[in-house]
Amino acid sequence: MFRSRWMHIVLALGLVLQVGLGGFGAKRVEAAAGGPVVLGKSPSSGSANVPLQSQLVLTFDENVAKGSGPASISIKRLRDNSVFETYTVATDSRVAINPSSHNVVTITPAGSFDAGTGYYVTIDSGALVNESNRAVFTGISDTTGWNFTTVAAPDTEPPILSDKMPADGGTGSIGTSLKMTFNEPVYAASGDITITNVNQPSDSQSIGAVSSAVTGSGTRTIVITPPNGLQGNSSYRITMPAGSFKDGAGNDFAGVASGDWSFTTLPPPLGKPALNPADNANGVSVSAKLVMTFPINISPGTGTILIKKIADNADADVLTVGTSDVSVSGNKVTLTPNGLLPNTGYYVLIDVGAFRSTDDPAALYEGITDATTWNFTTGAGSDTSPPAMMDRKPSDTQSADSLDLEMTFSEPVYPGLGNIVVKTVPNGSAAASIPVTSNKVSGGGTTTITVKDTGTKLAGNTKYEVTIGSQAFRDANGNNFPGTPDGQWTFTVTQDNTKPSILALTPQDDAQNTGISGVTLRMLFSEAVQIVNPAGVKVKPLTGTDKPALTATLSVDPNNDRQLLISVNGTLAAGTDYYVEMAYGTVSDVAGNKFDGILNQYQWTFKTAVSLPGAPVLTKAELLGSSKIALTYNELLDAGSVPANANFYATVNGASRAVTRVAVSGMMATLDLQSAVAAGQIVKLSYSPGDNPIKDITGTDAASFSNRDVRTIPTAPPPYKPPAA
Repeated sequence: MFRSRWMHIVLALGLVLQVGLGGFGAKRVEAAAGGPVVLGKSPSSGSANVPLQSQLVLTFDENVAKGSGPASISIKRLRDNSVFETYTVATDSRVAINPSSHNVVTITPAGSFDAGTGYYVTIDSGALVNESNRAVFTGISDTTGWNFTTVAAPDTEPPILSDKMPADGGTGSIGTSLKMTFNEPVYAASGDITITNVNQPSDSQSIGAVSSAVTGSGTRTIVITPPNGLQGNSSYRITMPAGSFKDGAGNDFAGVASGDWSFTTLPPPLGKPALNPADNANGVSVSAKLVMTFPINISPGTGTILIKKIADNADADVLTVGTSDVSVSGNKVTLTPNGLLPNTGYYVLIDVGAFRSTDDPAALYEGITDATTWNFTTGAGSDTSPPAMMDRKPSDTQSADSLDLEMTFSEPVYPGLGNIVVKTVPNGSAAASIPVTSNKVSGGGTTTITVKDTGTKLAGNTKYEVTIGSQAFRDANGNNFPGTPDGQWTFTVTQDNTKPSILALTPQDDAQNTGISGVTLRMLFSEAVQIVNPAGVKVKPLTGTDKPALTATLSVDPNNDRQLLISVNGTLAAGTDYYVEMAYGTVSDVAGNKFDGILNQYQWTFKTAVSLPGAPVLTKAELLGSSKIALTYNELLDAGSVPANANFYATVNGASRAVTRVAVSGMMATLDLQSAVAAGQIVKLSYSPGDNPIKDITGTDAASFSNRDVRTIPTAPPPYKPPAA
């Protein structure tokens, strides 16, 4: 009895302790009642350029599991909310929980995303739950919770000409501009646009695609304004080569072939005027007025009238419409030239719009734009002025020992009587006496007379005098050249025995980091040089290397006849020591003294650069002057890798500005803009590699870039104001 009561007391106490202490054993950890929370999304919401085969990944703050039932995850297109793919999470293997990290969920689409397309993801509430207590993930129900855009597809389609004005087979006015509309923005690249009169091929104009006559580069519409007016009532054909325009990705426009675009101009709005003197007239008086008689009454327009010499296309007179030199009365225009020369051929050019219809001011004269429509030749006239000698050669010294004289007169001259005498000074010994009618004298009937006598040898270091009699030459009216008096024309024959010597080398001896392709070496000499042996230079690696020697192409700098340009044929090896070898007599001075050459491997050496690892990196972009952009990279570039103009897109204050030329040299690429940038304007530049991208000297392409700021001309600072006293 006593034992039973004691046992009941012990059991009761144990029960009280258990209830009061919350039970025996480890305490269980429970998840938050709100369900799992997303910590990260891949791709992140708002991402661009997402690859087309991407997986979608969600990372939660706790371990998750698939829910049950029909709850799903859907990927939809932003543009129209159409479904790309949908997955019932509970049963679809394309939604997977990471086996080692249960808080990571991966969605693997069955197909590839569309290029350049926006997508968003929706997730039903309950599609995912936490592992601990099955609390549900609330999901994503709108377009902003998780969206992204895929990478755009590479553009390989060439631009297409969708419209032409005037239309093929259509009509246009004589002052019409040509308009081309493309299916995408295009950029002027290279080549000429040719406009040809089908029935008069000499009436042809070639207009550079990159020129001020072509506008609209960077837009879908290109406008071509012919610099010369078109003839009325004529058929014209337009052609342009492939690649004359490119799209932003560098794809070439196919061009316009012969027969693809032609149109006919309307008849001349003012009719065809009668010309006096008539076209091809001869014996026209030097004081004659030029008259045009139209079939209708006309009024002055705007522009100029040029009277040009047939012989050299020089302007003989420039008449401005609206001045007293151009008189308009009724249907007649009278031109008053100033000082036509006798026995001279002329032609007339008239600007489009120089005259207009009195009754219809919009009707303009089509002008005269060629040298064949109106030309004439003057007669002897009443000229009493003798011809004058304007220039003579030699005028001071010459190194050659043969007789070679040249005289330039103020008007055409003809041989008369007498001799051209060359004698020594001061003793007066005759070196030559050449009749003006000799075959050694040429140029009669022109303004330039030459005398060549290879049989006469002049002595070195000797002074000579040339005398010409007063009847030796005359003009067309019989006016005699007065001749050259004693002492007026003298020259000295120099005796040059000095060989040319080197003043400077580029690159200089022992230079480092020389380029490897498109390399031009320069030698500056003490005097003018000429090439005697075009194959006389080789660029060789120093002894001990297995690199081949390279030949070179030689030329004299057209801007400095003392400088020899040596263009290396081929590509030099990177990081290699070279020397220049030049054979004796490769060049000489103009007197024939030969340069000794370079016949050793120590006088002119250089070392080529070693390219840095990886792609060349653009370090700065800046404006040089007002219309040239300089792009500086961190290493030497391949001078032969020059992108097309259209691979670059420049904007100035947000407006497109065409790139007209690209050059690559050293570590820099330079771009010429179509027009100057004003101080303070914002310049941005983008670059897309095309068929010939910027490369370093090992051939590694430089990366593209977009909207790169170009350091520009700073705005002028405010004027200085001294502090107040």
